[in-house]
Amino acid sequence: MIGSERYSVTGSSIGECRRLEQEKRDYIAAHSYIRNDRITVSEYCDEWMKSKAGTVKESTIFHEGRQIKPVIDRIGNERIVGLERRQIKNLQSSLAEKYTTEGVNHRMMLLKSLLNAAVADKIILANPAANIKPLKRIEPLARDTIHRALTLEEQKVFFEDAAGEWFYELLCFLVMTGCRVGEACSLRWSDIDMKNSTIHIRRTIIQTERGDEVGREPKNKSSNRDIPLTDGIRDILKQQRQKTEDVFGSSAFSLNGLIFVSIHNRMIRAGAVRYTIDRVCKRTGVERFGVHALRDTFATRAIEAGMSPQTLKTILGHSSFSMTMDLYAHVLPNTKAEEMSKIRNIV
Repeated sequence: MIGSERYSVTGSSIGECRRLEQEKRDYIAAHSYIRNDRITVSEYCDEWMKSKAGTVKESTIFHEGRQIKPVIDRIGNERIVGLERRQIKNLQSSLAEKYTTEGVNHRMMLLKSLLNAAVADKIILANPAANIKPLKRIEPLARDTIHRALTLEEQKVFFEDAAGEWFYELLCFLVMTGCRVGEACSLRWSDIDMKNSTIHIRRTIIQTERGDEVGREPKNKSSNRDIPLTDGIRDILKQQRQKTEDVFGSSAFSLNGLIFVSIHNRMIRAGAVRYTIDRVCKRTGVERFGVHALRDTFATRAIEAGMSPQTLKTILGHSSFSMTMDLYAHVLPNTKAEEMSKIRNIV
C-alpha cells in the first residue's frame, strides 16, 4: 500500500520481487506513474510521444507533436477512460472549422493511433474514434493551387524578376533539378561531382524541437540518389560560388561548406525561401505558389520534354512509381496524344 493506492509486483524470486518493489516505489515517488483510470489525454499523449523515441525519426516526432497539439488543446484535460464517440465526432467538427480536410483527417488519424495505444495498454477496452469516417475532401488538390506547376509564361516572368533576389540561384537550382528544398539547402560542395557530372543527394534538413538541423538521412531510401549535372546547373553553381566569395570572401569557400546559405552565411530556413517567392509573386502578379511548386514545375517540364515517368521517378527520389503517376498524371494527356499521333497505319 502506498497512501490510499494499492500496487503489486511479481517476480521469480524474493530478491527480484524486492527489487521490483523498490523500482515501483521510486517510480511513484518521482510522480511518473498515473493510474489508468485517471490519466488524461494530454498526459497519455506525452507518454505516447516519448515512447516513439528511437523507433521513428526525431523530425517525425516533432511534426506529429505539432499536428496533434490542436487535439490536445481541445480535449487534453479529459480522462482517456471517459472519452465517448460523440465527443470525438464533435472534436472532428471543431477542427473542420479551422483546418483543411487533409489537416483534420491527419489529426484524427493521430488521435486514433494514440487511442489504439491506449487500448493496447489496457487503459480502455475499445477505441472511441475507431469507426469515425474521415471527412471528404472539399478543397482543390494542392497540385492545382500552391503546389501547382508554373506555366511557361509564369516561369519566365517569375525568374526574370527574381534575378536580384538573394535566393535566386537556389530557386533556379530547385526548378532545374526537382530537388526538395531541404535537400538543396543541405547540399555541400563536396556533393557535387564535376568529374562524373553528378549531384549526390545524401541529406535533408529536418526539423526538431531544437530547431532546423541538417539530417544524416533523406526522406526515404529512394531519396538517396544521384542527379545528372547539366550545363545549366553547372552555370548556376558557378554563379552561386562566385556570389558567396564576393559577399563572404574567398576564405568562406570550403568543400564541406553548404552551397546555398542565408544572407548571414548560415543554414537556410524554408520559411525565408517562401517569403522570397511571395514577394516576387506580389511584384509580378504571378499567382502565389509554394516552394514545392518548383519541384512540380521541374517534373512537368520533364514530362513535356518526353522524359519517361520511370526516369522521372528516379530523379525525384520517389519511393514508388505510383507516387510519381498520382502526382503528375494530369500532365500526361497532351503528351500521350502527341505520342499516339506518331503511331500510324498499325493495321
